[in-house]
Amino acid sequence: MNFFKSALFFKIIVIPFFLVLAMGIGMLLYINNFSMNLVEKNVQQFTKDILYTYKVFSYASIAKGQRHAFQEVVDSFNNIQGVKDVYAFNRNKLMLYKMNEKSVGLLFTKTKDGKYVNSNVKFYNQSNGLFLRDDWFYKDLNESKAKDMMFNREHPKGADCTKCHLALPKEADFSNGIFIKEEGKYVEAYSEISVETKCIKCHTHWKEHEPAGYLGVKIDRTFEETNSLKVTNKFILFMIMTTVALFSSNLSTLYKLYENQKYVFR
Repeated sequence: MNFFKSALFFKIIVIPFFLVLAMGIGMLLYINNFSMNLVEKNVQQFTKDILYTYKVFSYASIAKGQRHAFQEVVDSFNNIQGVKDVYAFNRNKLMLYKMNEKSVGLLFTKTKDGKYVNSNVKFYNQSNGLFLRDDWFYKDLNESKAKDMMFNREHPKGADCTKCHLALPKEADFSNGIFIKEEGKYVEAYSEISVETKCIKCHTHWKEHEPAGYLGVKIDRTFEETNSLKVTNKFILFMIMTTVALFSSNLSTLYKLYENQKYVFR
């Protein structure tokens, strides 16, 4: 009798194989779902941690108005895996600082191809980064002469600045402390900076507890998904190799028993 056509082979090898296969598929689906949920949780926590770190390390330079020191903090995140970008916005929600970009507190202008032009570079190079608006101490950018000049040259009065300049997401809501936005493979988080007493020493037109500005980070979730996929694949490979080894061992043992005619196969 052919061993591979015997009832024993079917009962001990074939049936358990398909049972294990079904269990394996179910386990793989569970592991995949668990892995994706874990990735989402880790990315969210990582994003919050990076934003918190940004707030802590930038506090002193913001409080003292040290633009160079603040830019160094912004640029330092470039060395952290998963951090795509770091921003700072004024109280009018317009972007003034961006990772790896020179800035003297002016705006970033959008272009038609979806990119941007850094308006700061010219003034930064001319002043070695020391440029300061004449009315910086007592007027916000949206009330300054710089805005009036721009409107007179380019735009009608009352135009929406966010149409031409990089800005905070319009739907940003800080009622829960921070605002998180997910878009494709990116997760963005933003936090509001409140005016403190020390701020008013320089910004004389500000009032305590008003928004002084906003900080933001952009995280690429791909790095966490890649790390999770590596771990999951290793586990799956281990399961497959273990299963194959067990079935191969059982098959070999049964075949030897069959050859030695220790069992009767029917």
